Amino acid sequence: MNNFREYRAKNRDGAWVYGSLVCNDSFCKIYPNNAIHYDVIATTVGQWTGTYDKNDTKVYEGDIIRAENRLFIVVFEAPQFCAKEIDKNIFYLLSLKEYMEVVGNIYDDVWMMDLN
Repeated sequence: MNNFREYRAKNRDGAWVYGSLVCNDSFCKIYPNNAIHYDVIATTVGQWTGTYDKNDTKVYEGDIIRAENRLFIVVFEAPQFCAKEIDKNIFYLLSLKEYMEVVGNIYDDVWMMDLN
């Protein structure tokens, strides 16, 4: 599997699953390998950015990261992944955030969205 194309999403039981993604108009599935697949909730799908935080945690689209005592949401702004400061229209190149740390995500940690 090409790791840069790795995705994550929540399955119907609410657990995170990771792997290759297949979607069409009626379903989304994640395949961790060729023998297993999970039906996933399409609104929770996020792609791995190809970046790790300071703790070697993979950074995915939809993650909330802390850097320089500020909170950011990881988003895809073509042609690249960016860190968008919460409640601001300021985007930073994700690759420049060498001190970033994943502290949550927009699906599990909605309360963090009010912090800033």
